[in-house]
Parts: sequence; C-alpha cells; structure tokens
Amino acid sequence: IMGGVIIGGICGEQFLSRLIEPHWFTVGFAIKPMISSIVLELVSEAGNPKQIVLCRSDLFDRAAKDLARMGYEVSRAIILGKVQDMTERKFFDHLIELGAPKYVLHLFPSEDADKTKCYRGLNDFCLKYLLADFPNRKEDAKGNSKTYKKLERTNLRHRYLSKITGRKPRLCVECGTTISGNAYQCTGGDYRFYVHADCAPWNQNEDYENNNTEAEVPAK
Repeated sequence: IMGGVIIGGICGEQFLSRLIEPHWFTVGFAIKPMISSIVLELVSEAGNPKQIVLCRSDLFDRAAKDLARMGYEVSRAIILGKVQDMTERKFFDHLIELGAPKYVLHLFPSEDADKTKCYRGLNDFCLKYLLADFPNRKEDAKGNSKTYKKLERTNLRHRYLSKITGRKPRLCVECGTTISGNAYQCTGGDYRFYVHADCAPWNQNEDYENNNTEAEVPAK
C-alpha cells in the first residue's frame, strides 16, 4: 500500500533496479506496460543477455511477451535468494527516503525469518503509519486500491491517555519505542494504534487539518 514498487534484477554481480512511484497505481491498466518498459530498459542496461528469468507474477506477463517477441529466451520462476533480498532492501531504503521512521528497517526479513510474517508486519506498519497522518501521507500510498479507499473513509479518533496499562507493550507508530503514557490511542475502522503525544503529527503542525479526525487535547 505504501511506497510503490521496486523492479530489481541481477546480471552476474550487477544489481539493477527501478522505482515505480505509487501515484502510477491510480491508472491500473498502465502498470503492466510500464513494468515491461522498465524490464526492457534493465535488460538493455545489463548488456542484453539472451536468457532471462522473470517473476511468475502476472504483473510481468506483458514483459514476458514483449521480450519473447524481441527474440529473448524467457522463463518464469518464483524469485528467491540474492535478487529478492537486494530488491527488498532497496524498497526498505525507499520507505526511509519517503520519511518513514528508521525503525522500519527492523521489519526487514533476515535469512532465518518467516518472510510471510515479516511482510504482514510491514503491511501493518504501513497502514497505521499512513493513517496517522493520512492527509499529508496519502501521496505515498498506492491510490485507487481497495485498501487506499478504506483508509480514505476511515474516521480516525485520537484519545489521550496519561497512562497506559496492560501486559502487552504498545509501540509508537511514529518512533517505534515503547509507550507507557502521555500518548494517544488512535482508533478507526479496523485499526488501533498508539502515538506518543510528542510524536503526534497533529501536535507538530499548527496548521494540521484532517476532516476525518476528532482529537482530544491532553489536559494541562
């Protein structure tokens, strides 16, 4: 939902990649031709190797047809190993460039990690991080998707809590550290998360506007 897509590939020891910005996902019909164009560009940059392995995702169907039409020998596979790791790392670096807190790097899947669990954790972070300041972060999201429209409709409510109790630690979605109090509980739709009062976007910007937000200001 956040940050667009990184298209990556390896030729020998050379790693090549391109970014598709999230706003392009508002025109879904153009994504496959765009991916094909990027793949052709990367193939050319790699020296036009005749044998090419493409991801099995249907997003690469157009690229596979275009490459085959141009005389390349194309096969499809589940992409794992070095090329997957390097592409994922490039994507995480891109999230940081967009302004995401650096603690998101802790969600990067290690060699022995359950990647599915890591991906779910990353998706959960992205949803909550976008929602925490949706008016100013929505441009970093893939527009025209069901998830985007759901976030857009979400009426987020901030409830100030001077103290937070319970066995389960709560982490601030903005800074990633544990919250014990002086924070907001943010709820809306299916989402619930916490933000330190000192980290809250609506406390950092005097011109903050969000028509979908009702904020309870902490007592002085």
